[in-house]
Amino acid sequence: MKLSLDGMMKAAAVLAVVGLCRSAYIHFVVEPPADLFREAPALDSGFQPLRKLLPAAGEVGYVTDLPLLLHPGREWQVPKHRFLLAQYALAPLILRYGDDRAPQVVVDAFEAEHVDELLQRHALEPIARPAPGPLLARPSAR
Repeated sequence: MKLSLDGMMKAAAVLAVVGLCRSAYIHFVVEPPADLFREAPALDSGFQPLRKLLPAAGEVGYVTDLPLLLHPGREWQVPKHRFLLAQYALAPLILRYGDDRAPQVVVDAFEAEHVDELLQRHALEPIARPAPGPLLARPSAR
């Protein structure tokens, strides 16, 4: 059976319409955009209270309880995402990852119960915690 050019174009058009209908069904019925109009929190909302306590420019340390993979990779890294989010929120201030000897250190614990252990491991003492989330610390005078 040999199809004419006209028949092939009609078949392609029918397949395109079927594909478009399938995509619309999945997008709007199976996985409806329920939160499409819900207001999302600002990206820097977790770091905004801390910003008032930090210098406007310069460098501060940054420590976290999740290790950052320092080699580039294709996998999604939650710690790297959090670090870049913090860097974005506190810009133009520069965060130095892993620097626990800076005069001021942002302590960003992924798990709230790890804060005390993180402070102890890096020999830091808290300066201020303006809101739940990251806190400001300094090296302990030992």
